[in-house]
Amino acid sequence: DAMKIVPKYLRLVMEHFQGELIRGVNFLPRDENYTYRGWEKNIQDTPLPHTTDQLANQIVNMFKENESPAKIVFRFGYLSSLVSRITHPLNLYNTDDKEVYYYSSLDQYIEDNLKNFRVIFQGFSKEYLGTQRPSQVLLEKSEKMKRYYPRLAEAFYHKGKIVSPKKFGPTSIPFGIASLSYFHSVVSIAEIWNNVWLRAGGDKTLPTYAATGRPTPTSPFTPVPTESPTPGPVEPQSTDTP
Repeated sequence: DAMKIVPKYLRLVMEHFQGELIRGVNFLPRDENYTYRGWEKNIQDTPLPHTTDQLANQIVNMFKENESPAKIVFRFGYLSSLVSRITHPLNLYNTDDKEVYYYSSLDQYIEDNLKNFRVIFQGFSKEYLGTQRPSQVLLEKSEKMKRYYPRLAEAFYHKGKIVSPKKFGPTSIPFGIASLSYFHSVVSIAEIWNNVWLRAGGDKTLPTYAATGRPTPTSPFTPVPTESPTPGPVEPQSTDTP
């Protein structure tokens, strides 16, 4: 969904190298500094914000140095996975020692209901434009999501028992919070992608929208050069790199 609301030519490049985008989303680095389990600590106390900013700046430099489009799109995919971890509602706060029991249940619940969630895009935020620390804007905007944390805890662990997510229908509190979380994640990914794209000198042309909310192409697709990426995972720079 984030691809639907980014500048037109960025979306076209991502579509052309969609396999690399997906590979980046699913990428799991060997460096333990990149990993994060939601119940260990609050998100701002992990390396994720710094890693997100570092990766965003690296992509900007890759554009300026005319790096391989496939490698760039791979990193856009990985960047989106970092943003989604920062915006995860259970990663923002940590006061419930029972969270370990229902963390994966919430993830599965969100996954099972993606087709039922809606994203209403109202334009990009000015706070993201030009900043070299987009994660700080993201964390500030995520603050309001913290207030939903206790409600999820109450719903998933009720009267001393873990509650199956199958019991939460479309009018339940978890559905509402999960839907809002998904919206926040999608828009945040698009915001940071847009931040990187504009800093690298990309176009500002947003797609026009049909009544369905799907982008309607306004010009023919001009393919970017096709190439075969370097075999094996292409790892972003370590947080230890100057």
